[in-house]
Amino acid sequence: MDNNYIYTLQTVKDYPIVMQRRLIGSLLNENVLTKKEGEKGKIFLGDEKDAFLNCLRKNKKLIKSIEKWEFEKSYKYSLLFTFEENVSDKIKQALKKERLKNYLDISDNQYEELYNIVKSPSYLYYNENLEFIKFNIKMEARDADSIEHKKRYPILVCVFHDMNIIEIRFDSLGTIFGKDKMQYVYDVVNWIKLNLTDTILSMDLEATIEEMRHIASKEEELIIVEQDMRLHTGATATIGIGKSGSKSLPFIGELKEILEDFEDELKKIPDLKRKLEDFIIEKEELSEYPWTIFRFDKENYETKIIKNYRNEGNWLIQHFYSGRVRNIGKERMENVTRYINTIRKHLETDETKCDPTGEIA
Repeated sequence: MDNNYIYTLQTVKDYPIVMQRRLIGSLLNENVLTKKEGEKGKIFLGDEKDAFLNCLRKNKKLIKSIEKWEFEKSYKYSLLFTFEENVSDKIKQALKKERLKNYLDISDNQYEELYNIVKSPSYLYYNENLEFIKFNIKMEARDADSIEHKKRYPILVCVFHDMNIIEIRFDSLGTIFGKDKMQYVYDVVNWIKLNLTDTILSMDLEATIEEMRHIASKEEELIIVEQDMRLHTGATATIGIGKSGSKSLPFIGELKEILEDFEDELKKIPDLKRKLEDFIIEKEELSEYPWTIFRFDKENYETKIIKNYRNEGNWLIQHFYSGRVRNIGKERMENVTRYINTIRKHLETDETKCDPTGEIA
């Protein structure tokens, strides 16, 4: 228990302040913590600096709250996969064979075991559409000053039954540990193939991201903040809207606005209008985009989507840090996943309607 406690304490100490606030808020709502001294059955949270860390040092039972929080918090990265079979039955089988450990069956005075490798994950039922599987990995290293560093490194698998999507969520690993985070993620994929479904397939987001780019050019709720372009000539360019408050990308976005503003005048010079439109098509539609950063303007968070990450065929989704406490939970990541799936399904429906053979597979 003491070893688990040290890993947990050092991990929470490295949480961003806004994440600590979200965690504290959740524990206050759950009546685990209280700001009123002397409340029976609750842990008093003082007003001093690092009050929560002090609580954690004195009350090892808060480790259970951190374990639960790892099912609920937001992560920095995610990968999306599809599957084709009934995974619910496979999860039940894995629980029966004890390849999965039901988190709710762990007693209050016991803790999740941490492992050096991907094995023996915890399971948590959320609802009929969503189940969680969490791999609990421990990291340790010594720096140049012989200071020991320890860290909990959870990798969370989200099984969305209503979308037939498996999402794998994970964070960065500090360089001090000298480990490749993706190797652990790929080991998780192999565990899923062995224990849940071998139909798991990395989701191809090519058409989906292109449609999102099209939506962003017409609606203000989705904005392209920055993008990396590979022009058909071989030239490269990275352009972004910066901090000026503009919602249009420089050059192409500004040129589109000029075309709209001077539409009547350009009708009188059709050759110029056509050349400008051809220029936009050439630069925009014939270019490749290795990555694009989208802002979900209403929710005020940004997401970077990277094509063919590390040349291994996966689309990596990077969820940028948000200063809003409400954007620190799993809801943010689920919103992005469901948005992507909605676009993907819409495109699939359109393809079926437009099938030139007139057949429906």
